[in-house]
Amino acid sequence: VTLLKSVSRGHNITGALSTKNSSQQHLRSVRLEYSVTNKALTSNVATLTTSINHNLSVGGTIEIIGVDSTFNGIYTITAKTSNTISYAKTASNVSSTAVTPNGSAQADMVLSHDEYDADLIDDVGNVVHFMDYNAGTADKIYAICDDGVYAYWITNNSASGKFEMLKKALNSTSTTGTSMFTSPTLVVTNAIMEFIKDRIIMCVNNAVYEVSPTATTLPSASYTNPNTSYTYTSIAASGPAIYTAGHSGVYSTIQKYSLVTSTGSMPTLSQAMVAAELPQGEIVHRIYYYLGFMAIGTNKGVRVAAVSDTDGSVSYGPLIFESEQPVYDFAARDKYLWCATNVDGNPGLTRVNLGQPIGSLVYAYAWDLYDPATTGRNTTACAFAGDTSQIIWTTAGVSVATITNKALTSNVATLTTGTAHGLVAGDEVYVEGVDSTFNGQYTVIGAPSTTTFTYAKTAANVASTAVSPVGQVN
Repeated sequence: VTLLKSVSRGHNITGALSTKNSSQQHLRSVRLEYSVTNKALTSNVATLTTSINHNLSVGGTIEIIGVDSTFNGIYTITAKTSNTISYAKTASNVSSTAVTPNGSAQADMVLSHDEYDADLIDDVGNVVHFMDYNAGTADKIYAICDDGVYAYWITNNSASGKFEMLKKALNSTSTTGTSMFTSPTLVVTNAIMEFIKDRIIMCVNNAVYEVSPTATTLPSASYTNPNTSYTYTSIAASGPAIYTAGHSGVYSTIQKYSLVTSTGSMPTLSQAMVAAELPQGEIVHRIYYYLGFMAIGTNKGVRVAAVSDTDGSVSYGPLIFESEQPVYDFAARDKYLWCATNVDGNPGLTRVNLGQPIGSLVYAYAWDLYDPATTGRNTTACAFAGDTSQIIWTTAGVSVATITNKALTSNVATLTTGTAHGLVAGDEVYVEGVDSTFNGQYTVIGAPSTTTFTYAKTAANVASTAVSPVGQVN
């Protein structure tokens, strides 16, 4: 296990669990591709020119395809400029020559979404900021997905405070996204989205939408849950159907949308088709379709469901194992399924062998990977770095409370929370969404009341002021 990235509050990575104990971190396996337009080789160093500026880093792995037999292969980048990459190659010199037709430089990465921030992380931990929303001045990224070429995400527009969907090429070095469309009435409070079956399925608040990657307006909802408190948590698809999962209080369901045969589109529904209902109190956080099965991650552990090839119906089995934390994510390779769990008090992954059944919809499993140096955090997301054999996971702390008021006197900050915080002197906390003076990582030095706490902060005095929108302490 290697630490690829230490969380830094400096560029608005927050990543705590939400107040509903849901993950605000997501990982996507991606492969960046750049056209190679020129080649050269001098003193056993190959240098390739890309058609656009790239996001590649020294030390990262690169695969070269379609240049020629001298340059093609898998290498480690040793040097770069904004539009060139170099790597070691023992061969005869090659003078600078145009590559016609263009070749390709490809790199496996993960797209990491961490509430206000989206990063590209390569196989050795190099980080490139993909999108960076400033906590306190812009709303967070509520959900993100990609189609292999573009990333798509949902936020509330910083000017109007209403829904906005944006896109950006995965290989782009631009610091901004392109707005696809906005809504003058919709305010996002919760959202998830996935690119499946050549379309984007997104759940915003209590409504489900089917969106084209080229859409310029928000379509009508395919389904609106009559329960306005229903929280959608995950989206998946099998051959004949698309699924959403979520919960309201202790009630949690998986809903099915059978595709219209003539058009392949989702039907507009007047009521949800419930494919599965979990036992009362068991909350679905993730559904994941793989090898004809649906893995179901809940606040209790992991279940596996059989999925019908004809109508997409779902029949789940008993808990394969019970986890110390909710199971927020899955990743899969070959016959194995990795589950974002806790491993004996440490963040890590549990591996299920789908090729070794030991009962009806029950499979052999084992603790697989974990970080023995870290405690008190939950594993929130996992994914392979593109097509590599490297699996990456993220961890998060638990959201304690919202922050409603701030004050600073004689280098002591005092924050007021919306509910009882349960903090005591010595606790380590992360403050976010207040402002640049108060945000950061601190050690609590006192708790004057159940809804106030203090920490040392060397800065000018700040009069008691309401925090709006509210901040958060993790």
